[in-house]
Amino acid sequence: MSCVICLEGGATHVCECSLFHVHCFSNYLLRNGQQQDCSICYSRFDRAMLSAASSISFARTQDVFGPTHGTTLVRKLELASALANSGCLSEAKRLFEEIIAAFPEPPWLVTVSKVELARTLRDSGEIRAACDVLEGLVPCLARATAIWAHYEHVEACTLLGACYMSLGRLDQAERNLFFAMDNHLKNEHCQTKKVVQCMRHIANYYEARSDFALARETHRVALSIVEAEEYDPARIALANLHLANAEMQVGAVPLAATRFRGAILALRRRKHDGYALEALPDARRKLASLIRPSKRLRAKTCPEDC
Repeated sequence: MSCVICLEGGATHVCECSLFHVHCFSNYLLRNGQQQDCSICYSRFDRAMLSAASSISFARTQDVFGPTHGTTLVRKLELASALANSGCLSEAKRLFEEIIAAFPEPPWLVTVSKVELARTLRDSGEIRAACDVLEGLVPCLARATAIWAHYEHVEACTLLGACYMSLGRLDQAERNLFFAMDNHLKNEHCQTKKVVQCMRHIANYYEARSDFALARETHRVALSIVEAEEYDPARIALANLHLANAEMQVGAVPLAATRFRGAILALRRRKHDGYALEALPDARRKLASLIRPSKRLRAKTCPEDC
C-alpha cells in the first residue's frame, strides 16, 4: 500500500482512509498541528502511529531549537499525551513529571502537564496520587483570570470528580462534576467532546447512587449531542453502546438489543479504528446475553448477525 505523501509502498493505515510511513506522518503532524482526528474520514488516528510520529517530531524539534525552547516543550507534551493514549503510561508519566519539574514557565504548559499527569495516574490505577495533583492545582486555577486557566479549571474539576467517584467520595464527586457541567453550559464555545465526557462521568455518578433512570437519561442526552455534532460513525456507535448499557440496567431489553445491533454493525465497518475494535468484543458479549442465541446459531454466526 502506498503512502499518501511519498507514494512509496510499505505504508500503514493511520485512519480509515489514509496510509502513511511514520516519518511522513510526522511531517504531516508538524505541518498541520497535532491533530487527533482525520479531517477526511473523521476517524481517530491510530494511537501507536501517533505516538511514533510524535516521538520523531519531538526529536527533530529538540535538535533544531534545543531542549528548553517553548516549541520543544510543546512537542514533549504532545509526545507524552500520545504515549498515554497508546497505553505507555509509565513513559508518559515520566515525561509529564520532567516538564513540571524542570520548566516552571510558561505556566499554561505546566498546568496542562499536571492535568494530563493526573489523568495518566488515574488510568494507571493511582487514584489517590491523581487526587493529590488535582487538589493542589484546582485552587490555583480558581484564582487565575486567564482564559486558558478557566478551561483547564473545568477540565481539572471533571477529572477530580471522576477520581473522587472511584474513591467512593460521591458528595465531592457531585460538587466537582456539576460545577464543570455548569461551566460548560455557560460557554457557547465549549468543546463537544469535553461536554460529553463530563456527562458520562455524571451518568456514572448516578449509577453509583443507583439512580439508573437518571443515568439512562444522561446518556440519552449525551448521545443526542454526539449525533448532532460528530461526523465519525464510530464515536456515534460508542455513544449508543453507553446508552444501551444504561437501558440494560433499567430493564429495557428490546431497546438495548436493537441499539447494540446497530452500534456493532457500525463498528465492524471501521476496520482501522482501534477504539472501535476494542469495543466490539464486550458489545458482542452483552448482545449475546440479551438475545441468548442457540448453540448452533452461535457456532455459525456472530451475535450481532442474529
